[in-house]
This record gives sequence, structure tokens and C-alpha cells, in this order.
Amino acid sequence: MEIKLQLPDEFAGMIAKCLADQLDQQKPHPQMEADAWLNKGEASKYLKVSRVFLDELIKSQSLPCKRIGTRSYRFKKADLDDWLRSQQ
Repeated sequence: MEIKLQLPDEFAGMIAKCLADQLDQQKPHPQMEADAWLNKGEASKYLKVSRVFLDELIKSQSLPCKRIGTRSYRFKKADLDDWLRSQQ
């Protein structure tokens, strides 16, 4: 099934701008460079591991991280990259 729509040029331009804006939002944020700090959820997604496994790595002190308060942790992206390279 094929559907063809004819839109006025102004609508086509608006749609193109919306799509471009959405694509820009999908690009990695400039702060997601090596000096970026990630929370546990972001770190587990970045490493592609479960939160449970991330907790095990934290407990075993094999993963570099900073403890914030009593229950929060932050992970420097550059440190995670170095850790990943050391695991190969």
C-alpha cells in the first residue's frame, strides 16, 4: 500500500525543520565527552550491562566511580572507557 500526500511547500519546510530538530536531539550531547559524569542508569546503558551487574562491579571495587552521599554514585566517562579497554 502506498500513500502519497501533496503538501504545500510551507508545510514541507516545517516538517523538514521538525525532523532536523529531532535528529539534532539524537546526537550525543557535547558534554558527553570524556569529562562527562554519568549516574548509575547512564553508566549501565553506556556499558551495556544490567544495573545489578553494575552494582556487583561497584561492590567489588573493580569499576572506577565516586560515591555521592550514602547511595549515589557517579562515573566519569573517560574512566569507564579506560576500564573497558583494560577488560579486553
